[in-house]
Amino acid sequence: IQALQIFKTVAHPSSCHGIGASKEGLSLYGLLNLCKTKMGSETLRRWMTAPTTRLATIEERLNTIDILLAPHNQELISSLREHLKFIKDPTDLLKKFKGYKNTVKHWQSLFQLVYAYPIIVSICSKLGEHGRSCVFDTVVGTFKEDTIVDLFKEIHKT
Repeated sequence: IQALQIFKTVAHPSSCHGIGASKEGLSLYGLLNLCKTKMGSETLRRWMTAPTTRLATIEERLNTIDILLAPHNQELISSLREHLKFIKDPTDLLKKFKGYKNTVKHWQSLFQLVYAYPIIVSICSKLGEHGRSCVFDTVVGTFKEDTIVDLFKEIHKT
């Protein structure tokens, strides 16, 4: 795997990142990772570390790529990327609130999540109309208006 350069970690050139800090070097993962969120980057790394052998999953991912690359969807994709870049991991965010380690930055992240979430769901719904993809169906299917209310209830408990 090392010879294939699928992953390559190199020491970070900036000393302000601390001793032992690293970043992704020139690798296949580094070239393919255009993800806008930490969660997306982690998913891509997981998929590349342990690729699926299930034909149905591979076909599903290829269908999703076709939808994402279709010229008539580029305006929706651009909007989706713009909104995704503000999304932080809700689980990590909740941990900050539960641990009383929240800052103004965390409140801003929460606001951006609450603002962007319904927009992302709407975009995924429209993309799902242009072709079958369980990725879009999953995003749309998990959205419930109560989700945001539940998030605030969790924060209120702290």
